[in-house]
Amino acid sequence: MPLLDLLIEECHRQGKSERALALAAGLSPETLSRQKSTGATKVRDLEKLLAALDVQLVLSADGVPVGGSTRARDKKTFRDKYPTLVWYKSTAEPAVLIRAALVQPKFQMLLDAAVYFGLDAVEKEWAALIAGDDEEAKRAAHITDRLLRNIRLGYEQAQA
Repeated sequence: MPLLDLLIEECHRQGKSERALALAAGLSPETLSRQKSTGATKVRDLEKLLAALDVQLVLSADGVPVGGSTRARDKKTFRDKYPTLVWYKSTAEPAVLIRAALVQPKFQMLLDAAVYFGLDAVEKEWAALIAGDDEEAKRAAHITDRLLRNIRLGYEQAQA
């Protein structure tokens, strides 16, 4: 479904008319109508419509919002994607899942952990593993450190 259609749907859900939405966004009702019929909307106009509706646009990959929002921290989703991490304990806490991922360093798995649980939580668990003198952590340290550094750098570049 086109983004503009989703915004108009939200407009109706909020009890507003399309005309009121257009005017609140600083657009003429004709402009909104034309954009709706052609399917071509300027990014600047989308920003104005988002602001007028007081909603945010959130990018997602596979239904998981980027940046680790509360919805993205669903540990079951991460567990489902990596069932062999802690196959022996299906009710493992997030910290157990994160630590298991950290000592089996694979970029996609660590990135998913950062998205689902938050990068700060992943880095906190890594610091605890290293401080605890864990043998598996020592073995994986050079790879895990590099992967976490690259993920952090990616987050920082995305926010800039």
